[in-house]
Amino acid sequence: SELKEKAMMHNNLGMVLMKLHEPTAVDAQDDAKAAQPAEENKHQFMSSLQKKKPKNANRNKALEQAKDSFGKAIELDGEYIKPLFQRMTIHREEEEYEEAVRDAKRIEELDPAFKGIRNTVRELEQLQKEKFDKMKDEVVGGLKSLGNMFLGNFGMSVDNFQMGQNADGTYNVQYKQ
Repeated sequence: SELKEKAMMHNNLGMVLMKLHEPTAVDAQDDAKAAQPAEENKHQFMSSLQKKKPKNANRNKALEQAKDSFGKAIELDGEYIKPLFQRMTIHREEEEYEEAVRDAKRIEELDPAFKGIRNTVRELEQLQKEKFDKMKDEVVGGLKSLGNMFLGNFGMSVDNFQMGQNADGTYNVQYKQ
């Protein structure tokens, strides 16, 4: 049942907190035992989970567990913004910008008036683009090194080749000395 899932998730948050040595861990587990929230108390229940969230997850390297816990809270109530925001923050910190952008856009979709969300989406998209460009440059550099390694046997390098785009959209590779 849904209530049982909520109670189990609440207990899991208590376990995460216990692993983080938070004093609220025992409280979270005690609350899980008594967790039988009615449908009208769903947001209050979810809010109580947030109060006991792993605040020191970054310091204690428990980010994966925290993301899992917030993911479970989101599964139970996909329109509850607090766990989305917390998971987005963790994704951002771990430089998982694609996931962070996804969560930020979901927050913007649910509550366009959420403070600073538009700027956050733009900033995360920019960070995502920068990370992609950096990775692309690293791959191209690696391929260039590999090409130079093989072409060096023939007294050439990749710099001896020039690639240009034709008017019809195709590419032309030319050898220059």
